[in-house]
Amino acid sequence: MSIPIQEFRTVPIRDDLRQKRENGDVILDADGKKFAAHSVILASQSAILANHIEKQFEAQVFSSLISIQNFSRFKRKAKSKSNGRIELKTKLAAQTMRILLQLMYHEQVSAPLETIFDVLLAADKYRILHIVDCTGKSAINTKLTKLEH
Repeated sequence: MSIPIQEFRTVPIRDDLRQKRENGDVILDADGKKFAAHSVILASQSAILANHIEKQFEAQVFSSLISIQNFSRFKRKAKSKSNGRIELKTKLAAQTMRILLQLMYHEQVSAPLETIFDVLLAADKYRILHIVDCTGKSAINTKLTKLEH
């Protein structure tokens, strides 16, 4: 059974970012599955993710500066990078990450009822409060509707 998660309003997302998520500058690893996203989208909705992205970016810049001293070593290392993308490993299940990103990008999604709790926990972990609010309300409304019938 799938339930629609209530729509919420956040900062408007440009359609080109929404449609071309695979061109994102961040790779989120969930259960070994890679999800591309845009740092501007993630950081605008979660201070926790913004902090992780900033730390990874600083680490990449620092690593590159050290490597510039030996150009040939830098050249080899640059090729091994994932096209300048920042990679963040998470402890989320792949399905939870997929739904969370759909909510962040599209603001509305239908999801299996059994996944809502995991999405709530993930949104709470990353302090994406608008998702916590709308997902929690959707789950409560669904439970109440089931009890009435």
